[in-house]
Amino acid sequence: MAKKGFTLIELLAAIGVIALLLALLLPALQLAKKQARTALCLSNLHHLNLALGSFEIDTRSYPYAFSNLINTPPPGGYFGNSSYDRSGWWWFQFLSDYIGRDVRNCKLLQCPDRNIPAGSSYANILMGNYGVNLSVCTMSSGGSKQDEFIGEPLHAELISTPGDTLLVLDSGYAMISWRHAADDRPPTPPSKNEDAAYVPGLKMNQLLSSLSPSSPFYQEQLEDAVEGRHEFHRLNVGFADGHCLTMEAESLLVGKTGDIYKNQIPLWKPVK
Repeated sequence: MAKKGFTLIELLAAIGVIALLLALLLPALQLAKKQARTALCLSNLHHLNLALGSFEIDTRSYPYAFSNLINTPPPGGYFGNSSYDRSGWWWFQFLSDYIGRDVRNCKLLQCPDRNIPAGSSYANILMGNYGVNLSVCTMSSGGSKQDEFIGEPLHAELISTPGDTLLVLDSGYAMISWRHAADDRPPTPPSKNEDAAYVPGLKMNQLLSSLSPSSPFYQEQLEDAVEGRHEFHRLNVGFADGHCLTMEAESLLVGKTGDIYKNQIPLWKPVK
């Protein structure tokens, strides 16, 4: 008996149907993967927020965002580029008892949806992952323009509205302040990496990135700063009361009207 096979037309039709199905399914698959990465990022922030809260309960103070007051090497060693990053203890190294001693390989510190190119010189924990609010987790030292962020870190009792005050968030650098989200941010090329902190996905980042050579971002940061990380220019944030959520990047913008900065207090700067 002769075996009946597919004709050329039938094969082409079957291939066409398969290609059509793949074209329909691929965007849905990509969207599902994107949503999964967003959820994992939110989970990371939730754990980091809990660690920051636990540290505050145990020590009655949040950790420094950065400190060079400790003479012993920090867990995991010194991070970043010694020419462009400070050498000392970063906030996540103070949390090593809560997130694990192997800080250098801690997945909680790595945003799964960041847009920093792999293999880039900026592909390290300090750049393009999570940052703490400098108005809460302060620095032990800094330049004259950073005076308001230098001093002892806050403790919970000094934050009058913890449910409205940022603690940790998707960020261009490991520490970030309201000045990085202010709509009058000057277009100044970064002289060191901490100058290139930003809120991913802010609309004003598009304009600032186009002001070459005065852009405040490095080339490797442009996609992360302009396009953001999560769907619809949203980002994940954690608040001082411990809750975390996904917000529109624009809701973190600090606008200036005359001499008054709006949305600065209590979102970025706690009322004492």
